[in-house]
Amino acid sequence: MCPRCGYRGPEAPPTPANYYSSPATMYNTSPSPAAPPSPAQRGPVAAPGYGQPAPGWAPAAPGGMGMPGMAPAAVYLPRGKPRSFGISLLLVIVTLSIYGYVWAYKVFKEVTAQAGLKHQQGLFWAAIGLQVANVLFSRFTYEVLGLAADVCLLVYFVLSIRQLNEARAKIGLPLGMNPNLFAVLVGIALVGVAAVAFVFSAQVAQLGLVPNQPPTDQQLSQMLAAVGWLMLAVLVGSALQIVAYYQLSKSVNQYWYPVYQQSGQPWPNVGPI
Repeated sequence: MCPRCGYRGPEAPPTPANYYSSPATMYNTSPSPAAPPSPAQRGPVAAPGYGQPAPGWAPAAPGGMGMPGMAPAAVYLPRGKPRSFGISLLLVIVTLSIYGYVWAYKVFKEVTAQAGLKHQQGLFWAAIGLQVANVLFSRFTYEVLGLAADVCLLVYFVLSIRQLNEARAKIGLPLGMNPNLFAVLVGIALVGVAAVAFVFSAQVAQLGLVPNQPPTDQQLSQMLAAVGWLMLAVLVGSALQIVAYYQLSKSVNQYWYPVYQQSGQPWPNVGPI
């Protein structure tokens, strides 16, 4: 009540007699929520069709997530491309194996870049350096540097094929080319050809050919036999290497197919694979 004017203020509403008698009304003055309707009150509800998306679902962008209110994930574009094995083999023959080095470097560099792995380029350039030194100083090194270059390049291939299988596993593909099998096939080819070439040189040296004189019939037959064995070793070694590199090329091209499919990019026309 005001001491000056005597105003008592607005009167409070009457309190129900049993308001404080219930514990629910002593601590909670909000009205209780309405009970959900029974199935009979709701009526029949149509079941969603088979394979129909849930309400609010949106199709995902390539590489994104199909959830409402969420931005699609980044789309990773392919950093490499498949290559035709037939065309690559033809280029290797035409360029006297030079394109083989280019093919190996580009293929493994693209795969490791796509998968976020470290490219073994140190071994590759070491093999190239040894091969160049062998060509320049073969008179003094007696093909020792060439053999070291082949071993270094084979180690590069084995480690890079392991990285290829790791990249394939990241996108759900099974293991491709076995690196140990590749090493066996290529190693047999290299060692076999080198061994036959050494035997061929030894046999030619034992023939006792005289300069500026035609060989005898016996010498000619022995020389032709040695050349035949050398050519057979080269053909068998080449066949083993073709099988190994074909399986490797197939594994690489199989890796790029789901990468292009996920990114939405069209599959490039590379010719016969």
